[in-house]
Amino acid sequence: MVVPLITNFMLTALFVPAIKPVPTYDTTYGVFGNSIFSELYYTHPLVYVLLYLFVDFLFCGALTCLTMLSASFIKYKWINCILPFVVCMGIALLGNIICSNEPEAVNYQLSPFYFTKCVQTSYPTKLSIIVGMLLLIVIVTVVFNTVFMRKKDIM
Repeated sequence: MVVPLITNFMLTALFVPAIKPVPTYDTTYGVFGNSIFSELYYTHPLVYVLLYLFVDFLFCGALTCLTMLSASFIKYKWINCILPFVVCMGIALLGNIICSNEPEAVNYQLSPFYFTKCVQTSYPTKLSIIVGMLLLIVIVTVVFNTVFMRKKDIM
């Protein structure tokens, strides 16, 4: 996941001019006023992209650690390969159940499927949600590793 993102960013930088985005044209950018880090996007777009790449790298690493942990419990390799997708889909389903359809309700994205994208899909997200989901995945991995893997030698 890391190499394709960096390759995509470098190839896009070859063909798309590096201009500072104008807030009046925000319908073409996908970053709106209530999007996370929108102030950073309109002032320093390169820092904004690098920050989102960093968030993507953190989540890929956390989901990889979760997959490595599950490999010691689950003997079928294909289940371990789809485990990050299943975890993200479960979080997305939970987020869709929690979100309200009321017009005045304030909803936020809970799934890594949506808040690891640089653009706002349907609902905005908050930094506390990103940090919370990352900490949740890391804490689950560390707790399961310390409790269940105490007597197993991984190497």
